Amino acid sequence: MNLKLQKSLAASALLLLVVTTAASVTAIAQTDSSQGGQKQRGPGGPPPQEAFDACESLVVNDSCTVATPEGTLNGSCQVARRGDKLLCVPAR
Repeated sequence: MNLKLQKSLAASALLLLVVTTAASVTAIAQTDSSQGGQKQRGPGGPPPQEAFDACESLVVNDSCTVATPEGTLNGSCQVARRGDKLLCVPAR
């Protein structure tokens, strides 16, 4: 195999590596942005701001609703464990 062909193959392999890496990074970024750029909240995580906003002008035990990606959450306003703000807690 001549030197020119070897250089061409090496350049092609390098280009393929760069394109594959860029595609992977793009896919990861799109996955993160499809979640609003936020990490998934789970048990033990902080409540979403919408839960606090839903009780902004209400008092303890008032009914509240929060729109979520999974649907509407119905609950009541309760004092947050950390602090003195009210937040909408799901009905059990």
